[in-house]
Amino acid sequence: MLVEINLLPKKESRNTALFVLVGVFFLLLLVGIFITMWVGQSYKAKLKTVEQQISTTQQLIEIDEKKITDAESANSQKELEKAVEWAKEYPIKTVPLLRKFTALLPERGFIQSFQYEETGNIQLLVQFDTKREASYYLKSMLDADWIEDVRLITLTANEPTEEETEQTSKMEHENQYIPRYLANYEIILNRSVIKADLQVENQGGNES
Repeated sequence: MLVEINLLPKKESRNTALFVLVGVFFLLLLVGIFITMWVGQSYKAKLKTVEQQISTTQQLIEIDEKKITDAESANSQKELEKAVEWAKEYPIKTVPLLRKFTALLPERGFIQSFQYEETGNIQLLVQFDTKREASYYLKSMLDADWIEDVRLITLTANEPTEEETEQTSKMEHENQYIPRYLANYEIILNRSVIKADLQVENQGGNES
């Protein structure tokens, strides 16, 4: 008796498994593509939102900067106008004014710098040998009728130069030096008084 063996069903099962694997692969591929596209769209949407926020923030910054610039320009213009009006109303010459400040100085006091501010106040930097002299000069200015108010802003010790140190060492035979003090004063002039004083001085000079 002959026995027949049919192998065709086995071949069909292998082909079916292969098709299933290919189908699963393509399904996973499609799912991956879909997820990738969805994530990409979500990322683009977030990126667009962030870009819009940045653009809005930049516009707000530009608006604020323009407001600040306009305000500073307006303030600068006002300060300039005040300075011009002050200069027109109180045309005080520097040299006669310096003479008045110099006359109040102690013997060892020296004016280092003198400058007007836009407000019409004066910044005066003076060198002294001692702190006592700086206080004395402050009181002298407070007592002057042509000065409305004065403040001592800073008082600092001035380091000596190499030349000053060498000269002091030769004189005292040791490496010591006499400190110098720089006093910075802010002064408000009594404009009407000083203007009248300077006019009297000018008239006296013209008569002589």
